[in-house]
Amino acid sequence: MKLSSSGRKPHYRWRELACFPREDRGVAAVEFALILPILVAVYLGLNQVQVGYSIKQKLNSATRAVADLSTREASFDSDGLAKVFAAAGAIMRPYTYPDTQIVISSITVTANGDNVTGKVAWSCKSGASSGGDRLDKKTKEDPYTVPEGFKNLDSAGKPVMKSFIVVETRYPYTPTIGEAITGTIQLNDRLEWPVRDADKVDYKSTSTTMDCSV
Repeated sequence: MKLSSSGRKPHYRWRELACFPREDRGVAAVEFALILPILVAVYLGLNQVQVGYSIKQKLNSATRAVADLSTREASFDSDGLAKVFAAAGAIMRPYTYPDTQIVISSITVTANGDNVTGKVAWSCKSGASSGGDRLDKKTKEDPYTVPEGFKNLDSAGKPVMKSFIVVETRYPYTPTIGEAITGTIQLNDRLEWPVRDADKVDYKSTSTTMDCSV
């Protein structure tokens, strides 16, 4: 029988080829190489979700703190309101405060029979809140929907709660990885808060740097 140049009989090569589909050496390495990019993408994605969740939790805490601080006094001036905004910035650390947008509004409540309505008495925004998708202050005298829990009337048919404070916050979160897919995600929070020891919270503008509608 004629031998091949390698000295083997030709049918030996066919036997080697026939064994190839059953060869399993190196399969684990190939499978790992295929799944590794998916594992890395999942890990990085979960990391970005965790960062976004952490920012949202801090934003919620800042909203509550601003609402609480802005209802402790019967009146505020620009310096007092600036301190409230600064407190929110401290809560948001290590995330940058200039990116945190805050709007504080005072809503007066009136009743006409069973119809309870709200109206903006004043509204101020932090210096970071301007342009684009950023929060803007409310316009004085604009209507505001009163939450059901704030619509209680006394025996004379007048609102038990004469006014309340609304705090709105926003933080534009841009994931480090996946920005091309998700873009910037606007994290938002809003909280209506009752005034404590007064019928309303007055605001007196003492600085031109505070952006308010009064």
